[in-house]
Amino acid sequence: MEATLLAEAVLYLEHWLDYRQRTLRIPGLVAAVSLDGRLLLHRAYGLADLDAGTPLQADAVFPVASHSKTFTTALALRLVDQGRLRLDDRLGQRLPELGEGLHEVRVGELLSHSAGVTRDTFDADFWQLRKDFPDADVLTDAAESVLGRHERFKYSNIGFSVVGRVIEAVAGASYAEVAQRELLDVLGLAGTSTDTTGRTCPVGYTARRGGADRHALPLPAAAALAPATGYCSTASELCSFATALCDGDDRLLSEEARRLMRRVAWPGEHGDTDYCLGLSHSMIGERHVHGHGGAYPGFITSTRFIAADRVAAVVLSNAIDAPSQELTATMLALVDHAQQCGPSEPLAPGITGRYSGIWGTYDVVRFGGQLLAFDPELIDPLERRIELTAESESTWTITRSSGYGSPGEQVVFDGETCRFAGMTLQREAAW
Repeated sequence: MEATLLAEAVLYLEHWLDYRQRTLRIPGLVAAVSLDGRLLLHRAYGLADLDAGTPLQADAVFPVASHSKTFTTALALRLVDQGRLRLDDRLGQRLPELGEGLHEVRVGELLSHSAGVTRDTFDADFWQLRKDFPDADVLTDAAESVLGRHERFKYSNIGFSVVGRVIEAVAGASYAEVAQRELLDVLGLAGTSTDTTGRTCPVGYTARRGGADRHALPLPAAAALAPATGYCSTASELCSFATALCDGDDRLLSEEARRLMRRVAWPGEHGDTDYCLGLSHSMIGERHVHGHGGAYPGFITSTRFIAADRVAAVVLSNAIDAPSQELTATMLALVDHAQQCGPSEPLAPGITGRYSGIWGTYDVVRFGGQLLAFDPELIDPLERRIELTAESESTWTITRSSGYGSPGEQVVFDGETCRFAGMTLQREAAW
């Protein structure tokens, strides 16, 4: 990626994320963007505790829930690289104590959600915090298939938890010990752990559905479901982990294993994204994007990365209704679009920033040789972006917009105000 264009996109992202956190009334949010493992953006917005008014810190530890599946897949593939495990190993071979209906299921089928295994047991009220998460004995009894193998994509926390048991059987140690030795220590992820026990995290909150007030939620331990949903980490360490799954990084996995992990096993349908092995897959322009989201009581988190460019984006939030996955998708989409805006050159000095009036807000942004205006209220500001073409230093013509957005009309900048298609807007922020 062209570094200057990437820096310009990241500069805008810092302001856009601040706006989204405030307008969506998300209690707190940590965002990070990295290139080749180097942080370009690492910032906290909002509060860790609404009642105490405690500011959120950028290095805060969050429960990252189903990111755990990516960690567990990487750990399993590391054992494959070492010749200690095969993806076509039968569960009956590794875990004969499981019910006979699972004995022919292969390890790789669990990693791709292909085994038809029940999602969360038939008594999953632990997700409602009405009971504890299941222990090892409950997991053994609850693990069973409800669909045929390879019948369809069927997401399963139970399936990934069983993979954790396989890892224990192969390595002869607890899952936490194996993950520490073979994954976290290898990558130097000192702030990451396999469960919430003993971790100090921001307060997690319920959603504001229907205008309801938010309520703080306790932080449960994932117990036997830790390999599927128990991990805790920070935004910076999730960037580091994602970088280890990108092209050209052999610290954790072989090139073959990384490619296998990122290969699509199930094309998305019914609104789902594609799924690989412990990773989702989507496209932004011509770029392949991988990652995972996470939902834990009080928290929604997301990581996405572009393996070919070694770029990662992370959003961690402490509210169930935070659109973290949509935010990371938009972050990488803006990064991708900036790369298409031509070489950086002196353009529009002193006019970029946020302009507002009673009918709305425009963010005027320079990406390389292009001046753009975004609506920061939109989860996808690119879709309805406005492109401006210079007539003079202060006068620009709207050359791309929706038909409702005054195409062909002018925007005139005058210090702390601008005339946007005839209406005077005040500049609230400059960048």
